[in-house]
Order: sequence, then structure tokens, then C-alpha cells
Amino acid sequence: MKRKINNIFFSLVILLSILIVGCSIKNESYNLLITNNSGENFKSIGFHKKHSSGGVSNADNSFIEAGDEFKIYMESDEFSLNVIDTYGNEIMSQKFNADFSNNKNKVYKISIEKDFSGSLEFILSDE
Repeated sequence: MKRKINNIFFSLVILLSILIVGCSIKNESYNLLITNNSGENFKSIGFHKKHSSGGVSNADNSFIEAGDEFKIYMESDEFSLNVIDTYGNEIMSQKFNADFSNNKNKVYKISIEKDFSGSLEFILSDE
């Protein structure tokens, strides 16, 4: 009987520890949310920051379509984004300066949209 009580107590301690640790972990998986609201399809979205670059695309090599979202963890406050069209050409690029270092929990949202003349543009918001 005593062994059974010890096992139950040990199980409760483990469960409580997992809950406490799990609730205290910050969501640092991304701080930049990019959404294609342009109505256009793209091959990929690239980013460049000091000493490195990368990009996002669909794993199945399908085009990035309207409404698609990508989450990126950006470490650098200064970075640039570019959009690659369905033919592999860069069609838009823009530099950004966001304050990731002073607010670790903030998520910046970037929307790819068309302006009044039909040209693509990035819209940055920090909502």
C-alpha cells in the first residue's frame, strides 16, 4: 500500500513539474508573420540579414498563393525581404528595421499587398 502511495505521489510531482515548465516556456518559435494578401502567386519569399540569408517556400514546390502565411524567427533588427515570382525572378525587395531585441515576445506582421496602381508592396505592422 505504501509503495502504491509513493508511486502516485511521484507521478503527481512529475506531472506538476511538466505543467509548470511547459507553461513557463515562451513562444520564441517566430517573431515575424508574413502573409500573401496580394492575390498573386509567388515561388518564394527570401530574407537577408547581416551575415546570412534564407527563404521560405512550400515544401511540395507549389506556389505561394493568396492567403498563405509564413512564420520566421528573425534575430536581426535590420533585414530585407524579397519576393520571387513564378518564373524565378525577383519582383520586389524592401529593407526593414524592427525592434526584436527589446521586446522578445513581439510578433511583427508583414502583409504582401497590391497598392492602388497594382504594384506589390510590403505593409509592416506591429499589432
